[in-house]
Amino acid sequence: MPGGDGNPDGSGNPGAGTDPDPIIGDVDFSVRSEWNTGFTGNVGITNTGGKAINGWKLEFTAPFEVNNIWGGKILSHEGNQYTIESAEWDGFIAPGASIELGFNGTNSDNMQLTLNNVELNDVPIGTVDQTAASSGIV
Repeated sequence: MPGGDGNPDGSGNPGAGTDPDPIIGDVDFSVRSEWNTGFTGNVGITNTGGKAINGWKLEFTAPFEVNNIWGGKILSHEGNQYTIESAEWDGFIAPGASIELGFNGTNSDNMQLTLNNVELNDVPIGTVDQTAASSGIV
């Protein structure tokens, strides 16, 4: 019998038109380097759950503009809101493993370089107990 993810073995391997698996994860943002008008930022995504992540989607608001990205693809950018999805090669994150993506961004008027309203596969990060999120309690 097919799994609930549309794959005969229920493995969750992504295919065309499939949504990312629900996840339990952690997102860390850091500034690697900074100069007068820009910076290089890194975002680490760690799978803190017991099930592999097969495709991820990261959403956040930021006071800066992302000019170039590696390790992910920008799906949308409206105002300060970004939606980024996994690249073809880094969508699978085993339990306990991490991936990293990076980008260059603008830095004007000494703005605060932070990510706000962060969601990973539609789960708010930093405002929801990740253990509760895995059991469906939000």
